[in-house]
Amino acid sequence: MPARAPLCQDSRCRVVQRHLCFRCTSMHSWTSALPDALQEAALTQRATVTGCLQLMQRAAAQRDMSFMVSLEQQLGGILGLLANMTADQQMLFFPVFFFTKSVTDEHFRKLVEFIRLDTTEPRVVTYSLNLVNIRFIRQQQEGGTWAEPSAYISCLLSLLIGCRLNDISRLAPPTVEIMLGLPSVSFSNLAKWDRHNAIVQTVCDSIYQLQNEKQVAEIICQQLQQILDSEPVTSVLTVLGALVFFTAAQGGSAQGGSAHKLSHVLTRHCLATMMALVDMEVPLLAKEEKCDSLRVDNLAVVSAWDVCVKFCTSFALSTRILEIISNKIKGLKALSDVQVVVSTMTQLLKQTRDSSQQIGGLCSSIVTEVEAQFSEQDLKTEQWWADFKYEANLH
Repeated sequence: MPARAPLCQDSRCRVVQRHLCFRCTSMHSWTSALPDALQEAALTQRATVTGCLQLMQRAAAQRDMSFMVSLEQQLGGILGLLANMTADQQMLFFPVFFFTKSVTDEHFRKLVEFIRLDTTEPRVVTYSLNLVNIRFIRQQQEGGTWAEPSAYISCLLSLLIGCRLNDISRLAPPTVEIMLGLPSVSFSNLAKWDRHNAIVQTVCDSIYQLQNEKQVAEIICQQLQQILDSEPVTSVLTVLGALVFFTAAQGGSAQGGSAHKLSHVLTRHCLATMMALVDMEVPLLAKEEKCDSLRVDNLAVVSAWDVCVKFCTSFALSTRILEIISNKIKGLKALSDVQVVVSTMTQLLKQTRDSSQQIGGLCSSIVTEVEAQFSEQDLKTEQWWADFKYEANLH
């Protein structure tokens, strides 16, 4: 018969579900090898990853010092190998991550890269971010040090942005955007919006749970404003993520000077995004019809449009957007460009129902400008023009 492992003399040591206690000093020699064993298993023996993670959970929960020191030293390597694990295995890892004593900028960077992977399941994203946030809140409450606040805020900001800034396509923007002097928005990754939206919602929830949520929201507003102002081309994921965050934050979190500046920048990016969506010639109100007849890409367009409309509705921006258009529309020479701009406003006016007294006058100004540039023959057979005039008359 195999010899039994020596019993620990520590009075606190107990046999729990036939597993030896990790407080036993005789255990330390191999618990410290668990992080290294996990990395080797993730690369060569994936079937053993689950068992290794279960042992690591027990060691972490019992604060095994030898294990915790080894984990701290190899945490970056483990985070870099999460993509090699199954979703269930990834879920087993984050309770271990929860017990780490410190997290660095590099650790957060690898966490962001993992979350952004298309292969990372939404349930893993939500679970991991919730645990990280709970751990950070505990740090705030206990006054300890787990992660530098600036590193954690940078992590949340990176997740809101949705992609690395140097990965954004530098494609030329549509002509109509150039003519109106609006920001350039790249739609190359629009199909990822649904997934990114779920990440943004989780990030927003995380911010609202922090003790200093207003200060954090203000910092993020400031950083988003600088990013949107400085980048020649902005990813549509960044714009939509910022719109969702700002719409939610203005409900109580971010109301300072940075938020005010961001609102002006976002208004222009929102208009540029809406015009690009209209230019895709997709039925923006298709959700009221047969949504199952749309392709996945089209569903992303509908969702993106709804984000823009919610932003405009929340802050009664129809008047501001009409002012931008009325001041620039006379510079558009092609009827097709005018169609994009006017159709955008028609859809927006239908859904926001803004009752501002200025809207009627601005609509009349746009009608005057367009009819001065194009003949009655050019316009009389265009349904989009008739639709806009109808909405203009309602105001």
